[in-house]
Amino acid sequence: MAVQILVSETPPACHLPWYDIESVFWVLLIGEAARAGKSLFEHSAGTSLKMLGALKTNLLVTEWLKLTQESYMQNPVGKLLCRMRGLLFNYYWEPTREQDSRITLDVAYEAERFKTQGWEDLEQGADDIANALKEGVKRIDTWFEECINELRAE
Repeated sequence: MAVQILVSETPPACHLPWYDIESVFWVLLIGEAARAGKSLFEHSAGTSLKMLGALKTNLLVTEWLKLTQESYMQNPVGKLLCRMRGLLFNYYWEPTREQDSRITLDVAYEAERFKTQGWEDLEQGADDIANALKEGVKRIDTWFEECINELRAE
């Protein structure tokens, strides 16, 4: 689940497509760690969604640099995860800054590239989200294609 969903006091007004992309990020990351026999979280969140959100936030901000040093992150999937983390969570991310260990955490997707903030006209807002999604998915699709090709080459 997306961090914003986990830590929100009330459900978001609408389900943003970025939540689904973030879910893919978490599935890949947790799956890679599990495949290597590692656990990403030192403490169990139990049934607390807020605690899981806090653990994920800590992983994104505080533990990320250490995590990237793990052997299971030294492959094409690790590179893909670093790119996705930058795109999804770093407010100031640009395509030329793909792997930055320090980020300005943006779990609300307020960066300009998401085009989901401050719209007055709901119809225009929906168009902005659709256009941002097309652009984001195109970039992520390219990254997945590169990852798959690199894995095949290995």
